[in-house]
Amino acid sequence: MRAYEPLSYEDLPAQVRNVLPPDAAPAVRLAAARGNLPFVTQDLVASLYFLTGDADPQIRGHARKTLLELPETLKLTALSSDLHPKILHWFAHHKAGDREYQDRILLNRATADETFVHIAASSPEPASLEMIAQSEERILRAPEILEALFNNPRAPVSSVQRAAEFFRLQTGRDYYEALRAAGPRGRRAGGGDFRRGT
Repeated sequence: MRAYEPLSYEDLPAQVRNVLPPDAAPAVRLAAARGNLPFVTQDLVASLYFLTGDADPQIRGHARKTLLELPETLKLTALSSDLHPKILHWFAHHKAGDREYQDRILLNRATADETFVHIAASSPEPASLEMIAQSEERILRAPEILEALFNNPRAPVSSVQRAAEFFRLQTGRDYYEALRAAGPRGRRAGGGDFRRGT
C-alpha cells in the first residue's frame, strides 16, 4: 500500500454517502471539503480524505487543507474509530514519529498489516515498537512485521526475539523461512540482517 491511496465512493461510511451522493453538485462537494456538512468526527475525516481525490483541484485543495488543519483532538478521536484502513495508513505516514498517533493506529482493529509493517520499520518509539512485538495474531499472519522490527535499531531486542520465538513455537518454523516461502509478498519491509541478535 502506498502512503496515499484514494478512497472509492463505495468505501465511504453510509452516513457520508447519504449526505454526499455520487452526483453531488460542486457546491455541495466544496462545502464538504471546507468541513461545513453535518458529519460526526470519523465521517468528517473520511469525507475530507475522500475529497482529496476529487477531480476538481479547488475541492481537492480545500479538502486537504481542512483535513490537515483539523484540531488534533478531532484527528486523534477519529483514529480510535472505525476508519478505513487507507486513511489509517495515510495518518501513519503523515504523522510518522508521533507516538500518540502511532499508538492509536496500532490499537485500531481496522489497521492493515501493511501499516504495522510501516510503523515497525520506521518508528523511533520503543514503546510503540514493543506494542507491535506483542501483536501475536498479526505477527502470525504477517511475519514481515517481524522482519521490519528486526531491521529497526530502536526496537527492544529482547521483545523482538521473544516475538520471533513465539512465531517459531506456533508455526514450527523461523519467521525468515516463512518470508522466503511467501516470496516477494512477504518481503515488504526491506533488506538487511533481519535475524539481528539471533
